[in-house]
Amino acid sequence: LRAQWLTQNLASATERSLYANPEKIDVAVGAVVHHLEQNLADGQLRTPVAEVFLRSQISDRPALDGIRVVDAQGRIFLGPDVDPRHPVNVADRPWFITQRDQPIAGLVISAPLQSRITGQWVMSFSRRYVDAGGDFAGVVTAAVPLDFFQQLISGVDVGHHGTVVLRDGQLSLVTRYPPLQGAAGAVGG
Repeated sequence: LRAQWLTQNLASATERSLYANPEKIDVAVGAVVHHLEQNLADGQLRTPVAEVFLRSQISDRPALDGIRVVDAQGRIFLGPDVDPRHPVNVADRPWFITQRDQPIAGLVISAPLQSRITGQWVMSFSRRYVDAGGDFAGVVTAAVPLDFFQQLISGVDVGHHGTVVLRDGQLSLVTRYPPLQGAAGAVGG
């Protein structure tokens, strides 16, 4: 009975820690969406001002690899490591398609994927933004490296031979601790 109680408390504490971070990330993404929509309502997107605002949101959230802004065609045009002369297109990513096609999708959290900007394995947290007429204008996305989630669960003491596994809503493996030796990473099913 005591082991069951300890297990439930451990699971609850881990869950609270994991859920607190997505909420903080969503606040940052939502703030950028609000900023962009205000700019678009005023008639134009002022890129230098938006860039400064993006940096302010990232500096308060060390878990983020970056917040990036994507236009309606799927081109990333604003954010860290973005070269506007050679835009990276993400129109084929499931999170972009969901945001484009489902106006009430809200926050969309992707399955683990490899960032086309940094090459890291990340989870993307995204929200759509709209223009002054209410039409889809693009997506704001925040990338969180899987290493961050692995660090979160690494602090859970489950004994010498214990393993902590983080799965997504479809029960696919997101990450685990300790990582598998010789594996290409802790991503996948």
